[in-house]
Amino acid sequence: MEEDKIEKNIIDAIRTGRTKMRPRWFFILRTVLVVIAVVVLFAILFYVTSFIIFALHQNGVWFAPDFGLNGWTVLLTALPWWLLSLSFVLLILLAFILSRYPFVYHYPPFYFIPIFVIIVLLGSFLIATTSFHEGVFHYTTENLPMVGRFYEFETEDSASIHRGEIVAVGQNGFVIASTRGITSTVFAAPGVVFLDGFHVGDVVTVFGDRDIDGTIQAFGIRKISP
Repeated sequence: MEEDKIEKNIIDAIRTGRTKMRPRWFFILRTVLVVIAVVVLFAILFYVTSFIIFALHQNGVWFAPDFGLNGWTVLLTALPWWLLSLSFVLLILLAFILSRYPFVYHYPPFYFIPIFVIIVLLGSFLIATTSFHEGVFHYTTENLPMVGRFYEFETEDSASIHRGEIVAVGQNGFVIASTRGITSTVFAAPGVVFLDGFHVGDVVTVFGDRDIDGTIQAFGIRKISP
């Protein structure tokens, strides 16, 4: 039988010295290290993924798909692909580590990746709704400026995304000022209905290209929390 053959091979390996007995503390230490590695990997995944969600909400990019195909293009362009790639690599590493254990090795590593993705996404959405990242942002900005730069993505503008506070409102548009002091005049692009309800002091994200004169023909405008 196959089991008898395996047992015989193990006994022969022990007799000939091709294998060595490991002390009990070796297996305990290895298990502890694996548990720590898994916990750390999950913690990093939760942090990075929840940060992406938090940042996309803060700069308004999360809402870009509400404005059709142009919005989807803006979202895909603005996504932090290097962070998403890092998350994917960590998922693969996590699946590889756990694949060496009895409750997992019967299945290929990619079998558990969708499960890990669901767990990380659910946990990250919960974290992003709390004040965790906002607190980290303020703390690092004041005490760890180099680390705080990581959070600049939160309010970073791209070519078609402009976040700012409304400083003036006119009949056909308004003026926004960014955190860097750059002002832009916002008008609705042809065919776009300009929504009422914008007031001085509101913080908005404007979707549209900004010309050299500082004018934005917006195909979408979203009011966000300051």
